[in-house]
Amino acid sequence: MKKLKIFLCLISISITSMSQVDVHVHAEKNNHDNFIKYLLRTKETIKTSYVFSSSYRADTRNFRKNTGLSFKEYIRNENNYIASLQKVYPHKVVGFCSVPWGYKKAAKEIKRCAEMGLQGLKVYPHRFISKKQGHFNRTVSNFAYDVEELNFLNILLRAAAENNLIFGIHSSEIGSTELSAFLYGTDFRHLPNLEVIFLHGFSSQGIEALETFRAHLAWDPNSKIYLEFSTLELLEGTLLYNMWADLLKYIPNKNILFGSDTATYYEPDNTQEKAIELYKNLFKDNAKEILKNNLIKHKEKTI
Repeated sequence: MKKLKIFLCLISISITSMSQVDVHVHAEKNNHDNFIKYLLRTKETIKTSYVFSSSYRADTRNFRKNTGLSFKEYIRNENNYIASLQKVYPHKVVGFCSVPWGYKKAAKEIKRCAEMGLQGLKVYPHRFISKKQGHFNRTVSNFAYDVEELNFLNILLRAAAENNLIFGIHSSEIGSTELSAFLYGTDFRHLPNLEVIFLHGFSSQGIEALETFRAHLAWDPNSKIYLEFSTLELLEGTLLYNMWADLLKYIPNKNILFGSDTATYYEPDNTQEKAIELYKNLFKDNAKEILKNNLIKHKEKTI
C-alpha cells in the first residue's frame, strides 16, 4: 500500500508540474531578462507557456512615451517580440499577438502576426481608451457592449478564425449580459472551429456569467469554449468562492484549462505553484484530469 501511494504521488507530480502547460503568461520586450529568468526557473516544471503580447497596453501608463515609439510602432514592436520568443523557443512558447481595444488597423495587424507564425490573439475589452487613437470613449466600469463594440468584436473574431488563431479574451470585464452577447450576438456562432479561452473565468463578475457559460455548453456540448481560473485564489475562503466551486461541478472538465496569469515582466515568483494548488483545492478529485487537459489540447494543436 505504501508503494502504491508513492507511485500515485509521482504520477500526480508529473501531471501537475513536470509537464504542465500554462495558457496564461505575459511578457514584455523591455523586461526580456525577467522572461529568461522565468524560462530558467520553470525549465523542469512548465512544458509550454502561452505567452501574451503587451500590445493591448499601447495607449496607457506612458508605455509609448518610455519607448519613444509611435502608437503603431509600439503595437508592432511588442507583437514582433512575442514572435521572436516563439522562434527562439518553439517548444516552450506559444505566441499570442494583441491589439488595443478599438484599434482601427486590428485585422491587418492580426494577419501580419499570423504570417509571422503566432498562434493566438489576446483580447482585453473595454480598456485603454483614446479618441485620438480611434478608441471608444468608454470607462473601465462601463461593461455593457454597444453596437460599435460588438462590431469591433466581430472584426477580431473573424480575424482570429481566418488566420487559425486561438482567441483568448480577458473575462473579468464580462458578465452574463456580455457573455450572452458574445455567444449569440456576434459572429462567434458562425465560426464553429474557433477556439475561445475566457481568461480568469469571469472571476470578478459574479456567478451569473459562469451559469450562462454552463447553460451554453448544455445546449451546445461541442462548443470550443474554455475557462481558466487564474486569480480566483483572491476569493478563496469567501462565500462567493464556495458558490463558485459548487457551480463548477456542472462545467465539463474538458472545458476547463490551467492558467496562472504569470507576469514575466516582474521578478520571477511562485504564481504558477499557487495557481496549481488553487486548481487542486477547487476541483478536488477532478484536478488531475483538468490539469492534463492543457497537455492534450496542446498536443492536438501542434500535431
